[in-house]
Amino acid sequence: TVRWPDMNWLPADVWFAQAHGCDLGPELEAAAIRAALEPLGRPFEAHLAINVSPSALTSDVVAKALRGDLHGIVIEITEH
Repeated sequence: TVRWPDMNWLPADVWFAQAHGCDLGPELEAAAIRAALEPLGRPFEAHLAINVSPSALTSDVVAKALRGDLHGIVIEITEH
């Protein structure tokens, strides 16, 4: 679940919808992906599911965020 400090008055789906409405959706999704993949020390056998919209998945910025070791990463395509 995406969380922003002191800004949780809107649910994450609203933030992402607004970002996509301003053509900033892929950038926001890439930032969320980088934040999810950043923590060190994730056990090798652990799995992490990341939701990505179809339009963002084909963008360069999201492709760059998904570079590297993706062992245990599950990419779920969102419905919208």
